[in-house]
Amino acid sequence: MQQKKTDKQPCVATTVRKANRALTRLYESALAEHGLSLAQYSLLDTLARAKALPLARLAERELLDRSSLTRALVPLERDGLVTVVDGPARSRVASLTDAGATRIKAARKSWTVTQATIIARIGPQNWAALAPWLGQIAEQASVLAEVPVALR
Repeated sequence: MQQKKTDKQPCVATTVRKANRALTRLYESALAEHGLSLAQYSLLDTLARAKALPLARLAERELLDRSSLTRALVPLERDGLVTVVDGPARSRVASLTDAGATRIKAARKSWTVTQATIIARIGPQNWAALAPWLGQIAEQASVLAEVPVALR
C-alpha cells in the first residue's frame, strides 16, 4: 500500500528539540569529566566573558526566567564557582570565582573538541548557514512569547 503524500511540515519545536537533545548528550558527555552540565558550562562561559553580570541580564543572555536562573546558580555557588552579591539599585550580580575561572578554562578544551567534531560531521558550510537561522528562531520565538496568543 502506498503512503499518501501530505503537505504537513514537521513541527519546528519537535525537530529543534530532538536535535537539541542529541547535541546536549554529546556536550554533556564531554563536560562530565569537569563536573558540569551543558547549562552550567554556558553560565560559567557567559560569566567568564562578561566578568560580572546582574542576574536580570544573565537570565536574558541565557534565555532563562529568573527563577530558573536562580536554581541553576545554586550548585555553582555551592561548589564555589560563582558568587552572587548585592549590586546597585537592589539588583543581584553574579561573577566567576577563581575556581570557576579554572574550571571553565579546563572545560572549554573539552567543549572545543566536541564543537569541532560536530561541525566537521555536519559540515562547516552547513553550520555557517544554520547558526544564523537558529539565532533568528530564538529571537523571534522570544518576541512572539511576549504577544498574547489571541493577537499572534
